[in-house]
Amino acid sequence: MNHQKFYSSSLIEAVNQMKEKLGDDAVIISTKRIENDKLSVSSTLFEITAVESSNFREDENLINLSNKFSATSENYSPGLKQELLLEVEDKLKRTDIENEIIKEIKERLLTYIKFLNKDNIDEFIISIIASMLSFSNSASLNPKKRIFLFGKSNSGKTTVAQKIICQILKNEKRKIIYKNIAESNNRLRLEDAKKLFPANTIIEKMNLNEFIIHQKNNYTNNFELIEFENDSLEKMSNSIAKKILINSSVFLVEKINSAIISSDYRERLKMKLNYHGIILTNLDEITTHGGILNIVRKTGKPIYYLSSGSGAETDLFDAEPELTAKLIYTGSIYG
Repeated sequence: MNHQKFYSSSLIEAVNQMKEKLGDDAVIISTKRIENDKLSVSSTLFEITAVESSNFREDENLINLSNKFSATSENYSPGLKQELLLEVEDKLKRTDIENEIIKEIKERLLTYIKFLNKDNIDEFIISIIASMLSFSNSASLNPKKRIFLFGKSNSGKTTVAQKIICQILKNEKRKIIYKNIAESNNRLRLEDAKKLFPANTIIEKMNLNEFIIHQKNNYTNNFELIEFENDSLEKMSNSIAKKILINSSVFLVEKINSAIISSDYRERLKMKLNYHGIILTNLDEITTHGGILNIVRKTGKPIYYLSSGSGAETDLFDAEPELTAKLIYTGSIYG
């Protein structure tokens, strides 16, 4: 048999490799997901077996094998292809992905229409969603930088701060300093913070003016995680923001189920701070996850972390493309 195999971490990337080598009329004989339990989930590969169209027509064995896997356009009429797309559209709507984004996903699917069937269409969609997301992760954070957390009240900033500090302490030899910047003394009680954070965390509470003075007089080589409450954010001018946020990683912390009502706040924050990325929290409080894709497409910022609402350190994890896309589309990272 004159067939060739193509491998990639994404089904669509594997198809594109095939099209580049064998042409747009190439015929897929089979697709296979390859897992290695000894490696991380990012080691997942897709294998495509394909042939040139002319070879396919000449080889009866290939035709029989292709029919077995139902992977060629000959096995599906245009009507059945349209039926597949309607099913996909209905499933995407149930995830709460916005209509404009669903339209874009369908347009991308049409590029691969001749290769689609009921067995592989979900993998194509997950690959497309993953390509529409923007990601970064904790490994890209410079340990010399400070981390700033901004977000609406009750968005989960303090819980996220605690989880990040617990993770950083595994590798950091320096002291960890947590600062809560608020104008009201009622925002966070030091007694409560001491119970929440690891024992070797230095906890400080101050208002914006005190923080600015502290920055001028006390440069520290220790690691700082700084949480800003909204009342201090409102007092912060653009010029002050530019000075105090230099050489720092700045994150918007946002509850996934409040994504629509917080869109105005998000835009104001973007104009003032030009934050680097997003941390999405309270994933355990929602039943659909299309809002993840909606937020990324609207902000143009990468997701760094996903988090549940619990205080467990392990519930803060790096947003990995295929897993997040699978979560959005199926509602589960195991779906």
